[in-house]
Amino acid sequence: MAIEAMEIGVQATAVVLGTFLSVLVEGAMMGLSLMTVPLLLDTNHQSSVLLQQWVCLYNYGHRLLPAISITTLLIYCYISFDKWTDGRPWMRYACAGISTVGIIPFTLIVMQSTNNLLFRLEHENTNNLTKTSLDDAQKHVKSWTRMHTARSLFPLTGAIVGFVGLVKEMAGY
Repeated sequence: MAIEAMEIGVQATAVVLGTFLSVLVEGAMMGLSLMTVPLLLDTNHQSSVLLQQWVCLYNYGHRLLPAISITTLLIYCYISFDKWTDGRPWMRYACAGISTVGIIPFTLIVMQSTNNLLFRLEHENTNNLTKTSLDDAQKHVKSWTRMHTARSLFPLTGAIVGFVGLVKEMAGY
């Protein structure tokens, strides 16, 4: 009985941790879309500075958010496998993990061309190869922000699915 209670405690902790990490990724991503990028757009009067700041912002997010998403996926994989081997409902946790890590394929499939364009514009402006107008730079950053906001819904979905799964499990569903 004590071992079973400990196992339930470990699983519940893993679900809570997975849900927390999903929310962490979602919150960080939405913070960029809702606060940081609008601040950059409102306060920059030179396209080269805006583009440099976007590249910096991208690099910070690129180093951190995919790693947290993959960690979250691994936690949900552990939970799913453990529940699957016990013959209990496991698919909800697999879906939560896949939803959270969905930011990676979304980036590669949907956003990569815009990312590459912004990187190219920043490189060309920094090296005085061309001069992008502020309006064009803002247009491309706004386009990126819309896609980024949509991408932010993946970890939010993962958090909701993971949390609902935990609640249903605790209620005996």
